[in-house]
Amino acid sequence: MTLLGLALADLRHRRYAQALHVLLMASGLALLVVLLGVTAQVGDRLDRNSRGIDAVVGAKGSPLQLILSAVHHLDVPTGTLPLDEVDRLARDPRVAEAIPIALGDNLRGYRIVGSTPALITHYGARLADGRAWQAPMEAVIGADVAASGIAIGDAFHGVHGLGSGRAHGGAPYRVVGVLARTGSVVDRLVLTGLDSIWALHAAPAMRRPAATAAPAAADDDDEHDDHHDGDPAGSHRVTAALIRYRSPIAALSLPREINERSDHLAAVPAIETARLLGLIGVGIGALKALAALLLAASALSLLVAMVQTLDERQHDLALFRSLGARRSAILWLLWLAAALPALLATVLGLALGHAGLGLLAAGSQAASSLALDPLQPATGEALLAALPLLLATLAVLGPAWQVYRSDVAATLARTRSR
Repeated sequence: MTLLGLALADLRHRRYAQALHVLLMASGLALLVVLLGVTAQVGDRLDRNSRGIDAVVGAKGSPLQLILSAVHHLDVPTGTLPLDEVDRLARDPRVAEAIPIALGDNLRGYRIVGSTPALITHYGARLADGRAWQAPMEAVIGADVAASGIAIGDAFHGVHGLGSGRAHGGAPYRVVGVLARTGSVVDRLVLTGLDSIWALHAAPAMRRPAATAAPAAADDDDEHDDHHDGDPAGSHRVTAALIRYRSPIAALSLPREINERSDHLAAVPAIETARLLGLIGVGIGALKALAALLLAASALSLLVAMVQTLDERQHDLALFRSLGARRSAILWLLWLAAALPALLATVLGLALGHAGLGLLAAGSQAASSLALDPLQPATGEALLAALPLLLATLAVLGPAWQVYRSDVAATLARTRSR
């Protein structure tokens, strides 16, 4: 029988104990795969979404909420600001571009965003089919929206807010174009002109007195209405403006000037994204510690099992050597006995980890909005996959050294007398 056959026979003989080692290792590895995948993909997606946006100007409130709503489209907006303010910012010599956006409705959970064609250009998107909007109530959809079964020529009504609210009446939107996949948030957006947003919400806004407006983000319907109400003078309002500086020097003065001298808020995506990742990192660190504890426990249990096996098989191993087997063959046999469960744990752990990413992406609205890819390997995952084998090798070093130094005759004499 070959060394591999002997190792497999030992694996079958101690199948229950080995199953425990495999499950412990696989659980720790799967948890690390999920954490590594979430950290890498969320960080990369947030970076893509905010790339090229130096500041976001919106209503006073939480800077993080403003960035999450206007850049990453994961939260409700903080309020509105007049379009005149966006035009004033666009004329500022420190500003290279100011892109207005108007939010408030959704289609099957995909946010409907009113803006200008500059938003498509900003994300480097191109039309895969159809054309850009040219009239009110025409819309261009991202790749993920198109993958949900919506196609060019389809008509739809937006739903109030970001959840499953009531649908708008009146004229429906009509899809006129589909964007190619970009890997950014635009893949999950329904884009239309600002005129569409204003036209759709003009009548309710005129019927509802401004003094009776409910606080922003109280619920989906209130948040929706507040973000589109017109003021008594009838001027148009938008949710936020995405700002790109003409020079990095503007970062030293413009946000401070807006925050101190106006009733609006200027938030910096880079700062707020780092803050968000820092908040997430606290929980990620605790889960990583748990995963490390599981792997350490599996390595310790494997070491105990190897020592116990060595004690039980001293006579067999000594007899094996007396028949001509080299010490290296015994060492390889011990290593295979530890490596086979580790390899099984690696395969099972990677499969469970990516399945966990898939469940997380399907079950969490935030993860779904970030478009987590359960099949995408994270940077460093190959090294992570080698961790169980490394732990198995470390666990077998002590018993292997004991076997290497053992005296065959003394071992046979001792074990024969038992």
